[in-house]
Amino acid sequence: AKEIRELQVHAWEANERGVAMDTAGLPSQAELLHKEFKRRKEELERKKETAVTDRYGDAADVMPEELKVVAATEHYVEYDATGRVLRGAEAAKARSKYEEDALEQNHTQVWGSYCRVADGQIQWGYGCCASTTRNSYCVGESGREAALAADEQMRANLEAARQRKEDGTEAKERAERAAKAKEKEAKRAGWGGEARDVELDKDKLAAAMAAEEAKWAGEDGEEADERKRKYNVTHSVDVTEEEMEAYRLKRPRAADPMADPKKGGTDGYDFV
Repeated sequence: AKEIRELQVHAWEANERGVAMDTAGLPSQAELLHKEFKRRKEELERKKETAVTDRYGDAADVMPEELKVVAATEHYVEYDATGRVLRGAEAAKARSKYEEDALEQNHTQVWGSYCRVADGQIQWGYGCCASTTRNSYCVGESGREAALAADEQMRANLEAARQRKEDGTEAKERAERAAKAKEKEAKRAGWGGEARDVELDKDKLAAAMAAEEAKWAGEDGEEADERKRKYNVTHSVDVTEEEMEAYRLKRPRAADPMADPKKGGTDGYDFV
């Protein structure tokens, strides 16, 4: 009765999956299909059991003698969540819980294989290219040579600066820069600064006056258009006292009624 019930249930399940089985019309065929199904099922279960046993072993097998000595012990060992020994065993060798010997990007050495000390600070990097930037692109031996050359140049510059500070050269250079800045400031004071007694060269003043008149020689006293200036024309940025005086004398004064000859002016200031 049990075999007939299993056969009937198998026929119903086979019909649901699209396999035609008729226990009433074709009982012999239905029984053969059921036997084939059970044989394949047992074979699959046996293969699965064999695979698990081959991988993890069988507890029912007899333990080898060399393992009995190791396994038969009452020594108590306690571990923490990360697998480190807390107590009950000798001090184990410390191991990092982080991934070791992992190469990043295209580097051939791990991070931390290079150490650089600069200004008392330690910087870690890659030994293959001497780069101290994490996850940077490896530039190989050429990058390593360039990095070492830059470090050497930096050390040389620091040593030179220290030497200048010791022998007083740095103070002299600072004083020279301050003197030059003071001189430039004194020249700049002529532009709207306090009046100063300056001796002017008559020849230079005459030349500056002629240049200023030529500059304002356009119509209505307007300055020449800078856009028409040639490309290779250069101008000096240093303004002399004579040029400044010529500019003061010849610059147009639209707000001065005496400067317009149409209104009775003298068209400029005369020398006194």
